[in-house]
Amino acid sequence: MQAAAALGRAASLTGLMRAVPFHAHQRRVYLPTALVQDVAMEMGELFELRPHAGLARAVERLWKCASGHLATARRLAVGLPRRASPVLLQAALTAGHLKALRAAQFDVFAPAVQSVHPLRIVGLLWRAAIARY
Repeated sequence: MQAAAALGRAASLTGLMRAVPFHAHQRRVYLPTALVQDVAMEMGELFELRPHAGLARAVERLWKCASGHLATARRLAVGLPRRASPVLLQAALTAGHLKALRAAQFDVFAPAVQSVHPLRIVGLLWRAAIARY
């Protein structure tokens, strides 16, 4: 199923972005090396768990890629049988995380990026009921 594959790419990239603080705390970086070099990311600031412009540029690029995959997944999901909805509900979670990243200006250390809205489960239940992703 192409929709699930595109959604998997979007969710994986989103999870990678949200995990940057966790990985940085362990002094690890799992962002693509070419991207890190291209945006001149400061590893010292990253490992001190401080946001900086290079990191924001890297996250913004990954965000654009993840958003593109999410849009593709949603386009391909139109008309799929209802039994596919449990897998495709991940689109709602991914979209929420991407929205939070954009609102935080791609600062992965922002509290709003690292937390989950308490009503998120209600939104998922609603989307499951109406089969909208």
